[in-house]
Amino acid sequence: MNCDASHPTAPDPAGIAQAIRLAHEQAGIKAGDVDLILLHGTGTSLNDEAEATALCDVFGSAIGRPLMTAVKSMTGHTSGGSGLLGLIVAARALAAGRVPPTIALDTPAGVAGRFRFATGLTPPEETERLRIAQVDAFGFGGVNAVAIVEGAAA
Repeated sequence: MNCDASHPTAPDPAGIAQAIRLAHEQAGIKAGDVDLILLHGTGTSLNDEAEATALCDVFGSAIGRPLMTAVKSMTGHTSGGSGLLGLIVAARALAAGRVPPTIALDTPAGVAGRFRFATGLTPPEETERLRIAQVDAFGFGGVNAVAIVEGAAA
């Protein structure tokens, strides 16, 4: 978790990227170890572009590897509870081997076009072997929180 405090409402890709790197470091993993990302994904161009830019910065050429989903497409923004909801969904996805889709997403914009989004058609063989999830949660004032969740060993 960090607070870049660059703007009251506009997210800063550099601050987000720093929070992601810090979470990876503290969890003892590399970006390439992440199998699933629960995006903050508000559905707004300002927020989603900042998150996508930060993810591309951290993951580099491996940005297409992790499966990604944005549950706000189904729940709406639950404000302060959105990070906790993402954490619960990540834990359940790792335990059950199923990832909820990002609904109503037809064509990802900008750099998010390089992402591998979970859809209703994501084959089970792509979701059954998930081991490590990253949960992104960002708030007003530049608060950036990223959690790393590891599934139980089989």
